[in-house]
Amino acid sequence: MDQSEREKKELQVVGEISGEQLMEHTAFLSAEDRESGSPGEARAVRYFRDFMENLGFETEILEIENLISLPIRASLRVLSPEGRELVGLTPSFSASVPDGLEGELVYLPRGSQGNVAGKIVLSEGLAAPLPSYEMERRGAIGQVWINWGELPINCIVNTIWGHPTPETARRLPKTPVISLNESDGAYLRSFCSKGLVKVRLFTELKTDFTKVPLALAEVKGVTEPDKFVLFNGHIDSWHRGASDNGTANACMLETARILAKHRGELRRGVRFAWWSGHSQGRYSGSTWYADHYWDDLYRHAIVHLNVDSLGCQGATDYSEVECTAEMYELGKAVIEKYIG
Repeated sequence: MDQSEREKKELQVVGEISGEQLMEHTAFLSAEDRESGSPGEARAVRYFRDFMENLGFETEILEIENLISLPIRASLRVLSPEGRELVGLTPSFSASVPDGLEGELVYLPRGSQGNVAGKIVLSEGLAAPLPSYEMERRGAIGQVWINWGELPINCIVNTIWGHPTPETARRLPKTPVISLNESDGAYLRSFCSKGLVKVRLFTELKTDFTKVPLALAEVKGVTEPDKFVLFNGHIDSWHRGASDNGTANACMLETARILAKHRGELRRGVRFAWWSGHSQGRYSGSTWYADHYWDDLYRHAIVHLNVDSLGCQGATDYSEVECTAEMYELGKAVIEKYIG
C-alpha cells in the first residue's frame, strides 16, 4: 500500500468514529464510582469484557493483589488564634491520623526554603509525591497544601511506582497530608503572617493489599500475529465523572469497534488493557503487568499508547503530550494533522 492509499484508508477509518457510541460509553462509565477494588469498577470491567467479547476479541480478566490507598475523610481544626473547622481531601498514601495530630502551622511559600522541622507546614500547590516527600524529609510532621479554585484536588503522595519493595518501603509516607481549596488556604495564610497558629489535622484512609481486576482484550494481526500495539488506560477513577478516565476508556472501546471491522487488514495486532490501581495505587496495575509479562512485552510489543483524560472541554494546549524519542515525529505529525 503506497502513501496515498494509506492516507485514503486512514481517512476512511477515522470517518467511521461514532460520537453517539463514544457518548454512550462515557455516560455509562461516568455514572459509576470507580475507585480501585470497588463494585463500580467491577461493573465497568464487566462492561469492557462484554463489549470486547461481542466484537470477537480474545478477552481475559485477571484478579491481582495491589497495595491500594483509599481516602475516607480529612479536616483541619484551627485551635488558635480562633476556632474553625476546615474540610479538605487527604491524598492516597497519606498517613492516617483519625484521632488527630496537633502542632504549630508555619507558612512556607511555594519554592522557598525554611525550617519546617517539627511543624505542620502550609504551602501552595498539589499534594504531589516529590514535594510531599521533600517536606517529610525536612522534618515536617504534617502538611497542608493550598490548591487553586474552590474544590481541593485528589492526589497521591507515594513516590514508589507500583508495589513497595524491601529497598523502597522506607519511602512510604509517614506524615498526614491534607489539601484545601484556595479560599480556605488564604484564610490560614493570613493568620500565619501575624503570629503563632496552632491546628489539629485529622486524616483517615484505608491502605491495604486489595484484590483488583485487570482487563485485557486482543485482536491478532494478519502478517505478524505475534506483534502488537499495547493500547491502554486506567479504569479506576476518583469518584464519578468522565474526565479521568472515562472519556479515554470510551475511546478505547470505540477504537476496538472500528478495528474489529478491519481486522482482516491489520498487519499487527492490538492489545487493549484497562488497569486498576492507577489513581489510588500509584500505577500498581500497569506495573504489575509489566513485571509479570515482561518477556512478552519485550519480544512482541512494538508501540505503547497510554490513553488518559481525552476530550476535556476547553483544551487548547497540546504541547505537553509525552512520548519517547522514537515516537516524537509521529506524535507531532498526528497532532498537527488533526488538531492544527
